[in-house]
Amino acid sequence: MVSVPAARAEAPAAADNTADQLRVLHKDLRDIRALLIALVIVVALPWILQILFRVVL
Repeated sequence: MVSVPAARAEAPAAADNTADQLRVLHKDLRDIRALLIALVIVVALPWILQILFRVVL
């Protein structure tokens, strides 16, 4: 069983670890969001070009 002083000493380390994990998760989510936006643009590009050519020509 962990003593109370030892548990109190571990709490800041656990909080720092959680903060680091949240920073990494936030970075990963930004990367995933950027990839999804790029995928939507690539998939929608033929339709956008088709509409533009119909309007221009």
